[in-house]
Amino acid sequence: MVIVSAFKDGFTALRANPILLIAGLLVGAGSQLQYVDHLIESPYLSAGVSLAWLIVFPFVIGGFIGTARAAIGGTDASLTHFFTVARTHYLRL
Repeated sequence: MVIVSAFKDGFTALRANPILLIAGLLVGAGSQLQYVDHLIESPYLSAGVSLAWLIVFPFVIGGFIGTARAAIGGTDASLTHFFTVARTHYLRL
């Protein structure tokens, strides 16, 4: 029953804060960048895209985790909070 409770909390937080959905979609889209080299013939462009994702990924994950915790805790889970938490935890991630 703990799993059902966790899904209810997550669904409630997601419904109340659509920024979590946007961040999740960004992570999902970024994880597909490994296949970009099949579409683009340039290894330099593929390496550049992969490097850019390695730089952006910790920022997005930090903001996502911080905003999810704020949403479940019932505190401010705005876009401003997303960027603040992402900047705070970027180097740790």
